[in-house]
Amino acid sequence: MSTKTPPTINAVYLPEGFLIEEVSVQMEEPLQQWIEAFGKDRYQALYRLGFLKKESWFSPSLTYLHHIAENLIKSLSHQPDIELSREEVQVVLLQEQVERLKNEVPFVIGMEYVDYHWISWLWKRLLAVFTAEIKDYDGTVARYFAEYSSNINVVDGFSFIW
Repeated sequence: MSTKTPPTINAVYLPEGFLIEEVSVQMEEPLQQWIEAFGKDRYQALYRLGFLKKESWFSPSLTYLHHIAENLIKSLSHQPDIELSREEVQVVLLQEQVERLKNEVPFVIGMEYVDYHWISWLWKRLLAVFTAEIKDYDGTVARYFAEYSSNINVVDGFSFIW
């Protein structure tokens, strides 16, 4: 008895960044939309993927990339001055975050490239997507995040604890 493997999107890690493996068959939606999005701009697609919860069609390599994007989005949403800084925001990737991410690398093609510089470079590329988008965004940062996910709450830098 053969069991059919469900379709997944697989990433290959390169010395700088990653590529989505070519898919030889037509995938069902939303996979086809994501494959097209990665084909247009893989970093913007990964950034947007970071707003989603982990899906069954994530391969281990894509799950890891999603985890990095998800961490960046969470870090952005916890910046108390993000509404004021907007495209000037600086989100520092802490050494302990890098160590944790390095320890979580799955056994996949290109895993040997994943080190401090690789993770930092990917982090900066994903942050650049945010800064480019928020620069031209006409609403608040909180509204921007809400458009992608209702599960993200931006920290209000003007809150006081009494």
